[in-house]
Amino acid sequence: MRDQQFEITARRQLGMLSYMLCIHGIIITLYLYFWGFPGNTDLLICYLVFFFFDGCPTIVLHLQYLAANRHTTLVVRDQLQTLSVCQDGVTSDYSFHDIAQVIYFAGYGNGAWYSFSEYRFFVLAFKDGKKVVISSLMMKYDKKMLERMFGKQVETRMGLFPWIKSKDLPGR
Repeated sequence: MRDQQFEITARRQLGMLSYMLCIHGIIITLYLYFWGFPGNTDLLICYLVFFFFDGCPTIVLHLQYLAANRHTTLVVRDQLQTLSVCQDGVTSDYSFHDIAQVIYFAGYGNGAWYSFSEYRFFVLAFKDGKKVVISSLMMKYDKKMLERMFGKQVETRMGLFPWIKSKDLPGR
């Protein structure tokens, strides 16, 4: 198998945001078509509540994941059982045997109707104490894929919103 390189791309970002953009674009278009700008205040309030619970978490998660992985590249070499992580110009090479723990963070309702359901991340914790956060903006994955890729049992942590907390970030 060849080397796999993962980093944030515009295409991946657009793919992650596309569901939210489509749903909210359709709702806004229908609202303006049927009621115009003065519109129906009750419907506008309902939409704003929906946006607060669907659109806002998506935007916040996206920006948080972008900040965590903006200057990160992960290269996985399956045949050699190694990986390289380049963060802010510093490259670290590890063997799969150097991985102490793989923690997978996801929201409830995997693939559900809400816009942030595809946002998730995992933390690679190495035996030397270093951590690397890899978000869904870099690669599409699930728990089983991670277990196959790294040959490790993956610990899963679920929450309503899969926020990256400061303790999960490198150097914490």
